Amino acid sequence: MQEMDDSSLQARVLTYVLELPFALPIPNDWQTAPLLERSAAWDGWTGEDLWALLEWPGAKEIPEHLMPGTQIRFRRTRVKSVPPLRAADQAFGDKILPLLNRRERLVRWLGLRRADRRGIKLNRSVVSLSSFVPPPEIPRNADSQEELDWLRIRFFQCLADLNSFLTALSLASRDWRIGRLVAGQLPPLLPVIVDYVSPGEEPGQWPVHCLISIRPDGLDIATNSEPAPDFGWRASAMIRAANQGAEPYMDFFRFIEDAWAYSLQGEATRCIITLGMAVEILVSTTVREGAERLSWSSKDRNSAFSAWLKDRVTVYLARVLDKEIRIDDPKSAWGVWWSTTYKMRNSSIHEGQQYSLADAVRAKEATTALMRELRSDLAVREKLADLANALKVDFPDEEHDYRWEMVQILPASLRRAETELRRVRKYDI
Repeated sequence: MQEMDDSSLQARVLTYVLELPFALPIPNDWQTAPLLERSAAWDGWTGEDLWALLEWPGAKEIPEHLMPGTQIRFRRTRVKSVPPLRAADQAFGDKILPLLNRRERLVRWLGLRRADRRGIKLNRSVVSLSSFVPPPEIPRNADSQEELDWLRIRFFQCLADLNSFLTALSLASRDWRIGRLVAGQLPPLLPVIVDYVSPGEEPGQWPVHCLISIRPDGLDIATNSEPAPDFGWRASAMIRAANQGAEPYMDFFRFIEDAWAYSLQGEATRCIITLGMAVEILVSTTVREGAERLSWSSKDRNSAFSAWLKDRVTVYLARVLDKEIRIDDPKSAWGVWWSTTYKMRNSSIHEGQQYSLADAVRAKEATTALMRELRSDLAVREKLADLANALKVDFPDEEHDYRWEMVQILPASLRRAETELRRVRKYDI
């Protein structure tokens, strides 16, 4: 029975290891962990137990009302990297070869082979982010995808803590090259160490090592031998139409693309802010183009362009579409967008509020529904039908946010993982 209680008190220490794209002005093996208010989820753990989780030297005790936040540990190393312009030379070598004689070609070939083996030495900082999870917050479902989603949520929480530290480090060192990181800047494979820890234990007793893919860099890219939809020509046609004035929504598309990219990189708050900007541009463009096609007077146009967003939507856009638009109607597309995306956008800009990826998904869904309704409203008016055609860009019904996948369990830890799994199953009845 005692073993059952010990198992129920078992916490998790999740450690994510990130290779940063730059070197930081910090001593090697430097670490920090803020102390936060201790929650009731840590009942049964003493201050000494929580200190042991940090793996710091010395026997100390954390005050009973505090607990460690995300532990950030920096180390520095030198690694070999690809020689500068190696990819450019490999891709466009045919532009250089005709300029060389036989001897120069041989020297170039031998030199590149040596460079490939040698590379160049670069300083890199590597950081480990450790998150301490109390037993009540650990998912009990054995579904692997749910567990991966849980690891993902924890990762972005740790990344937010790291970004706060990097912001402060940039100010402290007056080095503005130190900036916040998004998942898109990190390597596509993320090492994760999961430790199972009971009160009084240090991490490292039952570690499970795994690699998780956080970016879809491994996707196959279509080649000439593998036909695919010719998106390049479609993109060229859009640019040509924009240059000729037949595609007025190009700026709107640019902000929408930025928002979707921020979401995929894990930058939920930036995604929401950019969606708000995108819809403001969408409204302004539609009012401007609609006023021209409907032959509004100069006075009406000037009034529309000087109005705040609320009046521009409920008064002037409503006039263009010849319909009533109520932003206080929770069942309408405009009402949903106003109460979700626009409200979150204002909180982010004016109060510094931060949002999760789930919030970004809600904002994207509301924006997609609004665009589709606007396109339908434009299509029913003969003079505005060309605007509806210009707005015909496909947006998916389902989210295409990349889902993480467990790509490999490291062989050295597989036996330990299986042993721990049997131990957990034994007491989890």
